[in-house]
Amino acid sequence: MRKLITLLLLLIVTWTTSSCVASSSNSSTKLESNPEIILVNSGEQPKFSRIVLIASGSFEIVQALGYENNVVGVGITEKVYNSNILQVTDGHDFNLEKVLKVKPELIIVDGSTYLSPKVNQQLAKLGVIKYELNYVNTVAGIEGKILEIANLLNTPIAGAELISKLNQDFVSEQIGIRVAFLYLRGNNSIYLIGGKGSGADDLISKAGGIDVGALKFTTAFTPLTPEAMVDLNPDVFLLMSKGLDSVGGLAGFTRLPGVAQTNGGKNNQVITVDDEKLLSFGIGTFDLVRELNQKFREIRESN
Repeated sequence: MRKLITLLLLLIVTWTTSSCVASSSNSSTKLESNPEIILVNSGEQPKFSRIVLIASGSFEIVQALGYENNVVGVGITEKVYNSNILQVTDGHDFNLEKVLKVKPELIIVDGSTYLSPKVNQQLAKLGVIKYELNYVNTVAGIEGKILEIANLLNTPIAGAELISKLNQDFVSEQIGIRVAFLYLRGNNSIYLIGGKGSGADDLISKAGGIDVGALKFTTAFTPLTPEAMVDLNPDVFLLMSKGLDSVGGLAGFTRLPGVAQTNGGKNNQVITVDDEKLLSFGIGTFDLVRELNQKFREIRESN
């Protein structure tokens, strides 16, 4: 299952540098708030002064720990507004030349990052440490991700302080709204329904929704079929923003097999989230869950 999800993450990263079908005018809701940055200041000196972050969601964690100035390079999935930090990947491809240009001491990657044996040997020869983060696809797992990065940097106090600052008390009461997460890449003819273990299932649950795909499918992703859509009959669809664009916006989306026959399709209830943000499982995920919860309530109250 992890191999499949890793492949999908690679496709997500690849898509961020690809052209998409222009979306038509639609009334879908895009969640794109910019949450207030959380910062701690433990006074600890990190073990590494030059860090490259390619793992999804890792930059905002290092930033929140208080060590943004130690970051010299990031991957395509990390949204960074500091012009002094270089993007060191070409799409999902690890660019050794760009990485070496920033002279890193540490490179943090995840399962979606492929480094050839030759590249690994070159990094080792130069004394650059490459560390692969443990796979996380749940909100609860973010705490472990923070501690893993903090311990790697030898800043455990900062890690503990950051966790204590994060408000992780989510509404556990089910709103009752039925949600389906779809992974769409129209230009590549990829149309998948998220099931148990997709990562979106945990976000939806924490936000008070019911992931109908996870109730039916025990695998993380299942091909979209008209029968499956009609059977699931979600009240609302959760999509990645570029996924909706890739099928021609809301008009194109409702033409996908079975979508127009669902409650969500009939009522144009579509929520989109930036591709890089939806399954990043970083600091911003907590705000995303709250935003989803609010939107689920609005949709429920309007019906």
